[in-house]
Amino acid sequence: MKKMVCLIIMLMFPVSVCLAADWVYVASGADGSDVYVDLSSIKSDGTICRAWIKSVYKNLKETKDKKGVRNFMARNVSLFYIDMENKRIQVTHVANYDKDENLIVAVSGKLDEDRWKYVVPESVMDNVFDFIQEYVSVLE
Repeated sequence: MKKMVCLIIMLMFPVSVCLAADWVYVASGADGSDVYVDLSSIKSDGTICRAWIKSVYKNLKETKDKKGVRNFMARNVSLFYIDMENKRIQVTHVANYDKDENLIVAVSGKLDEDRWKYVVPESVMDNVFDFIQEYVSVLE
């Protein structure tokens, strides 16, 4: 029995290491949020990068779930696609959580050419873009 438990723990350890996020602080927003990028999630094909980005709100942000029920969001995690050549972004997945880490709402979508948005200069996303661009250039 002990051998079986040890084997299960040993098999699970590498998986948990591979799935671990590596959140790095990047910027603060005007709304008092702190923005982080998960370094382990950054992938690039040369022109398009993708990364998970997390916003943590110092003051709870009022939001509504799919049923219209009012909630107070403490953080959200979003999958961003970043067009490095044209300085555009697109979000395909979003998950909002309350202060107790309960999921409020999760939304998933697909990349769509009509949904790209340009990065606003001197914005938080501009800081995130610059950070990811620098990170990817070091990796290449």
